[in-house]
Amino acid sequence: MEDVTGSKQAYKTAVSEVVGLLGRSTNNASSSKDAFLEELCALRADVSAKYDKSTSVLNSLIQTITEEARANIDLVSKVNVRSETLRSLFSDIERLCEESSQLVNREHVTKLSRASYNISKTVQNTEDIIAIPSLALEAQQLIQEGQESEDAAGVDLVQSYVGIAQLEGASLFARQAVVRQGRAPSEGAASAASDLSSGEGDPRDESVYQDTTLSEYFDKVLVTSAKFETFLWSTVRNFIALGRTHPEQLLSAVKVVEIQEHRDRTDAEDGSGELKQKKRWKARLFEEIEQAIENSTAPLSKLCQMIGESVDTSRQTQTISIDEVLEVANSVAADFTDIYDYSAPCFPKSYDIFSFMMKAYHRGFGKMIDSLGDFSEYLSNRQILSIITWITQYHNFIESLGIDRTAETKEWDYCDLIDIREEQKAKAGGRRKSILSLDAFLRPEGAPEEGKEAEPSNAPEKPGVMGFNSLTQTFMTRMREYLTNWFGNIIEAEDKMMAKPKEDDNGKLWTPALIDLFRILNQQVSIVQKATTGPMLLETARTIIQVMIEFQGIERDRLGAPMDAEAALEAAVAAVNTNLKAYDMSLELAETIETALDESCRGAVDIEEACRGFLQVSKLAVDQVVKCIIEDEGIVQMFARSMFSPDWLTGGATSVLLATLEDYMQDVTRWIEKSFLKRVVESLITNVVDKWISAFISKTPIIQKEVTDQIVRDCSQLRDFFAKYSRDSDHKAFQLMESFSDIVDADDADSFVISYRLLLDVRSDFAPSNLERVLSAREDISKREAANVLSQCEEIFASRKNLLANHSIKAVTSAYRFFKNTKNSAGAKQS
Repeated sequence: MEDVTGSKQAYKTAVSEVVGLLGRSTNNASSSKDAFLEELCALRADVSAKYDKSTSVLNSLIQTITEEARANIDLVSKVNVRSETLRSLFSDIERLCEESSQLVNREHVTKLSRASYNISKTVQNTEDIIAIPSLALEAQQLIQEGQESEDAAGVDLVQSYVGIAQLEGASLFARQAVVRQGRAPSEGAASAASDLSSGEGDPRDESVYQDTTLSEYFDKVLVTSAKFETFLWSTVRNFIALGRTHPEQLLSAVKVVEIQEHRDRTDAEDGSGELKQKKRWKARLFEEIEQAIENSTAPLSKLCQMIGESVDTSRQTQTISIDEVLEVANSVAADFTDIYDYSAPCFPKSYDIFSFMMKAYHRGFGKMIDSLGDFSEYLSNRQILSIITWITQYHNFIESLGIDRTAETKEWDYCDLIDIREEQKAKAGGRRKSILSLDAFLRPEGAPEEGKEAEPSNAPEKPGVMGFNSLTQTFMTRMREYLTNWFGNIIEAEDKMMAKPKEDDNGKLWTPALIDLFRILNQQVSIVQKATTGPMLLETARTIIQVMIEFQGIERDRLGAPMDAEAALEAAVAAVNTNLKAYDMSLELAETIETALDESCRGAVDIEEACRGFLQVSKLAVDQVVKCIIEDEGIVQMFARSMFSPDWLTGGATSVLLATLEDYMQDVTRWIEKSFLKRVVESLITNVVDKWISAFISKTPIIQKEVTDQIVRDCSQLRDFFAKYSRDSDHKAFQLMESFSDIVDADDADSFVISYRLLLDVRSDFAPSNLERVLSAREDISKREAANVLSQCEEIFASRKNLLANHSIKAVTSAYRFFKNTKNSAGAKQS
């Protein structure tokens, strides 16, 4: 039963699958039987067609694979056959090689090959030897044509050198062959014996004959080589003209030198250098150039020597002028442009030929300067400046060529001729000087750099250093003498004019001495600046600084010299104005010098520091002006007798004091420069207040209300008086005076102590001992209280530095003064 059920289930499943293939659902299984059968037949037909097609394709593929397999089997068979054939051929080759190795003698083959090479080389060398006379003659004719030709570019030095090199090679080979023949008699002993037996001549005679015959060949080669070298070096020495007209000729000469240098190196590397001597033509090239430059600069030293011979201590006129020497030097230096533009490019960059040439020219010009420096004391200042001017122009001309001044070599690293010491300013960095800069040209060779200790050395000074130093020192010595004489004359004139200074258009007092001094100083700077802006101008600046410092010292001494009161005041005011003008003029001069100085010399001296000395003299002169006023006999007597007397209580003494001060201030205001009037007023306020307080302390009156009222009026009147000349109404001296008046007018002992504490805020050095007379003048304070108050003030004075903070004192000051003013206002209303 279970089997039947399973069969039915399988049937249903099959039907469902078929229906699914037909695109129908199982629900349509009960459809028309005919339609279903038709579809089933169609499906069977389609499956049968696809089966037939697949079978056909599979059969075709199997057939193709079978054919390819058969072809591969045939190919493998053929390869096997060919491999067997190749194996048999290899066996034959090995057998034949073994047979041939027994037939050939390798040693004989090597000897045969070597003999063939030696024969061919011998034939070649023999041909070269035979051709020596004709080649030498051709080379000599070529060189002679070049020497006689006006067109120097007509000679190809490289081609000539190649030919002569071949001659030298052939000659060397022939010489060595003769030498070897003479050194091997044993090899020809048998042939020599047979020659003698046959009646022929002695072989030694034949050797002598060969040597005599070949010597003609060798001599021609030597002569030709010597002529070529002569022509080569004459070409090198003519580097200036050839660089301008025929640079290709100069270039070919340099090429020859380079080729020979290469041959020297090659011969040394392959061992043939033992047979050939190095020519070292590169070193010879530098020697020839150096000699050519020395010849071109030699006339300069000769002219200088002739000038020296014609000069004597009587300073007679020279037979040859300095201008003529410098003109010749200019004509020599004029070649630099052509050298830089045309000649130098013909040399390899590694030669650094332009620097080498410049060094040689520097030596020549340095010898000229040394020769001129030997008799510098017999030259005029104009002639010395002409020489210095030429040196500067020479330096500028080198720079105008557009040379990279930063490209320096250690060989040119000299130090400055004149020691440029750092006085006040320290220069940062310090790049090395250029080889073409003026100071480098004039610096001693091998000297230490600035800031470094000199190491012991026997190196001679660079040519030109001693000469330039002699010229500079001679000129500077004369300048110092000239300035010293003028300085003395100006001081003498100043002493005569001190009694009555001059007034300018605005009524300001001044003396002309410093004006004349700076006129002379500017003149000297201008003269030197036209010649040079280097070390000489720097030395001039140092001399000027010394003159200014000496003049400032004299001005300081004058301010304290005894003099009539009125004259002293005028002299002091004139000193303020004159030194103030001198300060402005010195700054202008300093700017001129600093701007003109070479970069290497700038900052070496602090000219502005010397300039500020005039400003300090003006400040001292202000103190002298105030001293003349405050020490006036009338003012001194006023404080000694009238102040704090019965006349003072009525205001008369104070009025007289202010009237006297007014007279002085009207004169001072008219005479002194406005920029320094404020300084005079401030100093005068301080001195008047100090005098007032000192007079009060020394003559302290009995402190009553009329005394304190007059003190208040004095404070007000002095403040109002000086307000006309100064806007500083809150001057510290007025604060001191008001604080002192607060002490005098203190209500009680405690207020007295507080007022003293506040006074110390204005004048910290006001000692308590100054208050003893004030305390004794207070009738309302007993002696016991006075002693206690003084003790407290001493403690406050001693512990002043331990106060908590400044702002707390100001707060107390403000509060106390507010209370004080309120009390005074109330008292005034009651009265």
